[in-house]
Amino acid sequence: MNQCKNLDEFYDIVFLVEDTYIKANSLILMTRCPYFKSMLSTKYAFSESVFREGGYINVQGVPKSFFTCIIQYIYSDHFYIQKEEAEFFIKLMIYADYFMLPRLIDICSSYLKQFVNIKTVLSILLIAHAHNAEQLEQYCVNYFALNEKEIMESRDWRHLKRQAQESLIQVFLHRLRSEQEESYVQIAIH
Repeated sequence: MNQCKNLDEFYDIVFLVEDTYIKANSLILMTRCPYFKSMLSTKYAFSESVFREGGYINVQGVPKSFFTCIIQYIYSDHFYIQKEEAEFFIKLMIYADYFMLPRLIDICSSYLKQFVNIKTVLSILLIAHAHNAEQLEQYCVNYFALNEKEIMESRDWRHLKRQAQESLIQVFLHRLRSEQEESYVQIAIH
């Protein structure tokens, strides 16, 4: 957050997140983040962006720790990693998707790849699919293709087939078959 220290001088907007005021510069937010561009633009202003001088925008539904990461990322292309755990990166990726920050989604995806294994691949695949994490989704499909027999015999796969919409299962199976065909062609060519 060192890059954000000057916010005390150069801010024109204040967010209230939980019990903390977070200062920011609307021009930086609008330039680097489509969500804030829409929110703060006079043309497309959301009601949250209308506040009196000395007022603030109340942020609800995003914990302070994650909102701070989003602001840090917007300002500096970096963020403070609070915990090197899958849950942290999954939540940050979900908020990055909400704030329309595809590069941050990719960064979280890169960290999440280390947590993909037989037991987690299906849940991470679903989260990646739902939150526009294309790199992570492809990584999970590749992992699935390499471990298909073991995954399809798992309780998690049976549970997913019972609970998920058939169309979603078909999308995953189609991607799996495509990945296997591509891999076969690449191996056969060499």
